[in-house]
Amino acid sequence: MIESRDLASACGGTPMTPYINTEYTARDMEVIRAALGYDKLNYYGTALGARYASLFPGRTGRLVFDSVVDITLPFAEVGPQAPAFQRTFDGIIAPYVAAQNELFGLGSNADDVKEITRNGPLGSQVGLAEPFDSLYAQWQIDAVVEKLAVAKRIERVLAENPQISPNDLHREVVSLPFFPSWNRAVENATQKIAGEAVARYAEVVSGSTRSLEDPEAAQVSVICNDGALIHSSEEYWADHGNSLAMSAPLGGGGYLPVSPVFTGRLARAGCRRSTVPRRYLFSCCRMRTMVQPLCLERAPLQPH
Repeated sequence: MIESRDLASACGGTPMTPYINTEYTARDMEVIRAALGYDKLNYYGTALGARYASLFPGRTGRLVFDSVVDITLPFAEVGPQAPAFQRTFDGIIAPYVAAQNELFGLGSNADDVKEITRNGPLGSQVGLAEPFDSLYAQWQIDAVVEKLAVAKRIERVLAENPQISPNDLHREVVSLPFFPSWNRAVENATQKIAGEAVARYAEVVSGSTRSLEDPEAAQVSVICNDGALIHSSEEYWADHGNSLAMSAPLGGGGYLPVSPVFTGRLARAGCRRSTVPRRYLFSCCRMRTMVQPLCLERAPLQPH
């Protein structure tokens, strides 16, 4: 798992980091347009296109935005995404899954399904909220169901044997079909998700680290460089994260692109004590990613 202080230190120590932000990226797009010899730039996306249009209105062609993003808001304002995800899950997904219990086997009422997002052990819930970024089609709702099935299976195996090794955990988790009466493609996708989830769980409990892929690194840099830091207190962000983790456990407790991590079975050494129930406690050792780490290290350079 990513340790946020290590992440902040690594990103803050990279000379290019202050220049990775939305405005510079929009200016790079203008360089690309000119190099290709196009009179206008056409764009499909969200905030980046809006920023380009504000900088180069005379060079802007056709823009299509697939969602509404207020580019004037600081990054800290994305916190309400977690309650929005939770409302979608509680009001739409959980009742749907419960109504199809004979097929999914995840609970006969909505409350049983909701509990899967609240009681999972450390690491098993990482990634549960990811499909909620793009719930545009039936197959994307299926992805939520698949991840719920994996989380519930991991929770059951760990409850029976808390000291099980990652290899044995994986073997137990995939030993039985997740959806015997569903089609093979769904089963294969769920088995793949199970392998990834167990790998994430193993990273969490071992404290191991990994390198960020280029898209992840760029996203962290852009997020941190674009928004003003509205609070510099780690205690503020820890309390804020813990509050979201309790009220919206599906995705609360952390900010994208680093998923929230819940300390259901283990508490990370050195984390600040909290009155939050341990199953919802956001890992404060990783909290600094949530606090726009680069902005804590130094103010970003502004383009001219």
